[in-house]
Amino acid sequence: VAEALSGDADLVVTVGGISGGKRDFIPQALANHGVKTIVKGVQIQPGKPMYVGRNEETLVMGLPGNPVSALVCSTLFGLPIVRTLQGMNAQLPWQTMALSRDIQPNPHRTMFRPCTHEDGVVSVPQWQGSGDLSHTANTIGLVKIPQSEAMLLAESKVEYISFE
Repeated sequence: VAEALSGDADLVVTVGGISGGKRDFIPQALANHGVKTIVKGVQIQPGKPMYVGRNEETLVMGLPGNPVSALVCSTLFGLPIVRTLQGMNAQLPWQTMALSRDIQPNPHRTMFRPCTHEDGVVSVPQWQGSGDLSHTANTIGLVKIPQSEAMLLAESKVEYISFE
């Protein structure tokens, strides 16, 4: 940890070990080296155990260990951080598109799902949770599904961002 935080890097990225379980040592190791927590946990699915911290010289981003969670968080949080470090506008280029089929939202958290799109219509593949990387193989972006108890019907307008 000390070497990574030596000041040679503007950004240090970790994957896994941040959610606070018995084997998640990264937040404490970072704190021991002067990293102050900025964000610990976010209300999204997948990706709840997200971490951002900073010491005097280095920004630290801790991604969740599940692959789809890491993909979502690196897009939603990592891309704006990198854009800012490069002197660019941090705002992500969201587009509005229609859903191809009904989707049941999470009633407690905003969902982000890997997806494809064609002619302004977003298709979200079936998945088995944030460890199910195989469903992302042909995806080209993320769709944002707002937190809701009600079914989100086909043709509903949603926000989409490309991985490109």
